[in-house]
Amino acid sequence: MPRTKLPIIAIRRATSKDLKDILSLARKLWDYHIPLDPLWRSGQQMRKHDRQWYRTKLRSKNFRVYVAEHKGKIIGFFSGQIRPSSRALRYRYQGFINQAYVKPAYQGLGIGKQLLDECITWFKSRKLDFVELHVDSRNIPGHHAWSKLGFKEYLKRMRRKI
Repeated sequence: MPRTKLPIIAIRRATSKDLKDILSLARKLWDYHIPLDPLWRSGQQMRKHDRQWYRTKLRSKNFRVYVAEHKGKIIGFFSGQIRPSSRALRYRYQGFINQAYVKPAYQGLGIGKQLLDECITWFKSRKLDFVELHVDSRNIPGHHAWSKLGFKEYLKRMRRKI
């Protein structure tokens, strides 16, 4: 049955109280990638790293996490950061989307766009002109979603086993 009505969602900046829910969703994101590439670590393997990483980043002035909440439950999150750009580029800093996840039951309802809009508002408030992200080339749904949100491919990263 097609979803036509957007549920009432609250988008807000995450706090340390949200860490458990963010980590739970981040584990699902990691696990999503395993069928795409067996080199990805599982969510369980990344659990300790992510806990430490998010604890540190949530206190950083150059990092933000936004959560989507429905009926008191966190159903998605985006994490973004301000980081130096390549020296080859004309701009010094850029916004970067580190992780993004919306529970499957809520995908396709515009929640990702709302989360991205919050990140972009923050990036603009910091006088940034560009935002970038990485998406696995085999993640077709991810490519489709990011394209719908206005992202365009501009660089290919390649890998070879030796």
